[in-house]
Amino acid sequence: MDSGEIATRIISSARELGIETYGIYITGDSSHAVRADTAIQLSSASSFMDVDELIQIVKHHRIDAVHPGYGFLSESDIFAERMWREAGAVVIGPGWDILAQTGDKLKARQLAEQCMRYLSIANHMLTPHRQRSCVTGSAHTHKQC
Repeated sequence: MDSGEIATRIISSARELGIETYGIYITGDSSHAVRADTAIQLSSASSFMDVDELIQIVKHHRIDAVHPGYGFLSESDIFAERMWREAGAVVIGPGWDILAQTGDKLKARQLAEQCMRYLSIANHMLTPHRQRSCVTGSAHTHKQC
């Protein structure tokens, strides 16, 4: 599934809930954005990853929530925290403190090991000792093992 299809599904779901939607696009790749209430053209493909530019768009349009899709931004604690602190917008998904521990695969693995969780046999076979809750909490707070 490509990013346009993911964006289309997110926009469709939000609209079903009565949520005003904004879609960002670049020239020649706007099929998903035209389904949004407001389509915003970016200057280049690199703008999809330009946190400063995205923050300015969110501030300019007074957007209160951002869905990062399924890519690098969805795993970025920096993106989530900056969007909240600088633009006042919530990034849909885990809070930045959780992303800081799980957005990086090595850190996520270390956290799972600390919590004594089963891990993929492809990586290493670990014998679980006792299972406990590992990460809980709201979008901006959590409790570690």
